[in-house]
Amino acid sequence: MRLLGDQVIIPAGKYSGHRGTVDSNVHQPTVDFPDELANCYHAMLDRDGLVTVRWNEVVSVDMS
Repeated sequence: MRLLGDQVIIPAGKYSGHRGTVDSNVHQPTVDFPDELANCYHAMLDRDGLVTVRWNEVVSVDMS
């Protein structure tokens, strides 16, 4: 699980390739699965605003 402020990249789905910052952990539908509840992140994308993505739909940005 990632924490508030962690930098992430979305590798697949509607927002594939976008970078963002974890804003919160939530349990709700996502943009790619609107009919299912799941453990998700609200991620503030660098250029497209706030999105909801499943935990397994993001990867951490290597900050080293």
